[in-house]
Amino acid sequence: MSQTEKSGRYTVDGGSELESRVDRILAETGDAVLSVVPENLVEGLALCGGYGRGEGGVFVDDEGREHLYNDLEFFLFLKGSPAVNTSRFGSDVHREAERLTELHGIEVELKISSMDTLQRSHPSMFYYDLVMGHRWVIGDAGLFESMDQHRDGSAIPLSEATRLLMNRLSGLVFTRARLEGESWTEEDSDFAQRNIAKTSLALWDAFLTAQGLYHWSCVERGKRLEDQIGGNAGHEFFDLVRWHASGRRFKLRPHLDRGLRGEEIEARLEEILPIARKVWLWVESERLGHAFENIEAYLHFRKTKTPDTFWVKNMLLNARFFGWQAVAGTRGFRYPRERLFDSLTAALWANEPLRSETLKAATRRDNAGRYADWIGEYERLWGRFG
Repeated sequence: MSQTEKSGRYTVDGGSELESRVDRILAETGDAVLSVVPENLVEGLALCGGYGRGEGGVFVDDEGREHLYNDLEFFLFLKGSPAVNTSRFGSDVHREAERLTELHGIEVELKISSMDTLQRSHPSMFYYDLVMGHRWVIGDAGLFESMDQHRDGSAIPLSEATRLLMNRLSGLVFTRARLEGESWTEEDSDFAQRNIAKTSLALWDAFLTAQGLYHWSCVERGKRLEDQIGGNAGHEFFDLVRWHASGRRFKLRPHLDRGLRGEEIEARLEEILPIARKVWLWVESERLGHAFENIEAYLHFRKTKTPDTFWVKNMLLNARFFGWQAVAGTRGFRYPRERLFDSLTAALWANEPLRSETLKAATRRDNAGRYADWIGEYERLWGRFG
């Protein structure tokens, strides 16, 4: 039994009405699955994500009413090949997820997998969070009993810390692109605030992962932050105390300042980016076994930043994604995610002309002076290799 099943809650402090609403959605999701998939094929249906871990967001409107904020993410484990089952049942399962989304006004996601796939998978942050914090809709605690490789937070590889940072910091890249757009809307403001909050949480989470101290609960991660740094203002990463606390507050009780102006968002970015740079370089130094003193040293690093990949596969991926002309030179034999690492680093922290030079080489865009000139290619690359 996971810790969240023991607590019996989907949120830390949501009211009984909100908790009961999640119960109803789970019951309806279970019925929906069994209406399109033969029951004898279903190994289990588990709620994961924030609500599965008992730390889902509670949004309070202006009239004091509580609402669900995060997506409701489910893993549907079916006997047999996930690829075959996705081909057979994927469209029907997706249709039911869309129906539930429209019915309840909250995104419902259903991902098809199998217990065998999970059993054979290497440790990752995603699977660790799933196994340690979930709620069974169909199935029971015994289904995860043999998943020992996904119960140890210290077994999560360093590459997961980099990937977490890359995805969260990409939100800041997209925020800056919106800031350089022709207009600034309330939707842009909301997008920016959400992504800054997610990054605030991820900085310490990545730091903990790199030290083998990651925990599935954001509340517990906050306690570990206080234990390690606390009031030690002289610590290199002291700013993480404030940023992680801000991220936790937003995760558990999300709040958006409506109509926040672009210049106010820009000020928040300029405040968080220096500590984000420190964490990024520290994690990458640990992962690659090379001390990066500054951004220039990172971008001029000649060795591969994806050492666990195979050059033949990398070459084929580059040819498929960019065309065979992209295979020429050293970069053509490196995993395409390395282009994301360099683009991200240059976009957020490099000065001209290093920024333009790096973005042009990484995304193969001749005009990389402004975000608008290359952000579409970055988003395409991030969507495939992020």
